[in-house]
Amino acid sequence: MRKLLAGVVLALVAGATSCGGGSPPAPETDHPRSPEPSATPPPSPGVIAGRAGLQLREPPLPSEPLPHVFVYVKEGLEGRTFPLPKEPVLLDQVNFQFVPHVFGLRAGQTLRITSQDTSQHNVFCQPFNNPGFNLSMFGGESLEKSFLKPEVMILFQCNIHHIMKAYAGVLDHPFFAVSGPDGRFEIQGLPPGRYKVAAWHELMGIREWDLELARDHGVTVDVSYR
Repeated sequence: MRKLLAGVVLALVAGATSCGGGSPPAPETDHPRSPEPSATPPPSPGVIAGRAGLQLREPPLPSEPLPHVFVYVKEGLEGRTFPLPKEPVLLDQVNFQFVPHVFGLRAGQTLRITSQDTSQHNVFCQPFNNPGFNLSMFGGESLEKSFLKPEVMILFQCNIHHIMKAYAGVLDHPFFAVSGPDGRFEIQGLPPGRYKVAAWHELMGIREWDLELARDHGVTVDVSYR
């Protein structure tokens, strides 16, 4: 594996594939071209930062920001343990939508599901590696669940209102992020080392790539789908 230089930008291009609610497509491992120095300074030590975009027009025209991309460290942390957060992760139901649409949590961490809607909802979750559940909820009610085994991704849906869907990435470490409305994401506090990092999107699919995180600087990664 090439040793990445400071400020290297990896451009990842994926074809349109679907991976929502069924078996995910086989991931593609990226083999980047010879790295070129980035025009912007590299992130701080321990940081993987970047932007997810959808390339609708031919370069050099910019890509459109792509939110709801789950970016996480897939390999390289084996044998390490990290404290489990005591605070629960919140999944709310607002105006017939799950909020947030894509999120991450730790294996064993509490997931608190609430509803601000007055209508009845049905929270249906059927993971592959963890026990599922199928529960009705009314406005003002809440329930708590947890997943003990890592799993990327877990689908939540409402069997009453089929437009309602959410996806959770369950990991045994805290090094993950979700791209925001501007497509940007940032993973912080990662120890130096070599890692396999993956990006998941419900419509555009999965990408994987290898990188090396040095002690004195972070890495910038641009995830571009087309």
